[in-house]
Amino acid sequence: MKLKTITLISSILAITAASSSMASTRTAIPDLVITSAGLQLERRCNSSKPLIKAYARVKNIGNGSSPQRNTGMVLALDTHNNRWGNSTGLKNLQPGQSAVVTFFIYSRAINQRHLPGTHRFKFRLNTNKWFTESNYTNNVRYVSVRIPRGYCRSLQRRNRNMIQPAPVPRKN
Repeated sequence: MKLKTITLISSILAITAASSSMASTRTAIPDLVITSAGLQLERRCNSSKPLIKAYARVKNIGNGSSPQRNTGMVLALDTHNNRWGNSTGLKNLQPGQSAVVTFFIYSRAINQRHLPGTHRFKFRLNTNKWFTESNYTNNVRYVSVRIPRGYCRSLQRRNRNMIQPAPVPRKN
């Protein structure tokens, strides 16, 4: 009986050692999440300046570090399907580490008549799956910004003037 107990205990210890060895060889994988995000309307509307300042706080809740990407890692896109938005890169994040990124969204990328009103932007991380994450479904957050009517009146007037064709001289 004593020999069977010792054999059983040594078998359990061998299984435990093998499983902990397998656990230590598992690949560490990052998991990025947007913990907060926001949009701030700039003070003045100007075609050569940013219209909206976007920011996002990104945290790595995974067990592996994320690689640095200089472009396209944090994206904010208007949900009206007009391709209005912008993106920025993200530095390398160790597990548990956070970073705040700031980038700008310009007015000239959109039809000026579409500007007034509320715009809902979809913030996304690692959209093109540049690297493997343990969970891609937590990479999205929605934020809205309201652009008051008349905020970009000078741009709307200027665009209207540019769109109108030049008068054709009359023949007498």
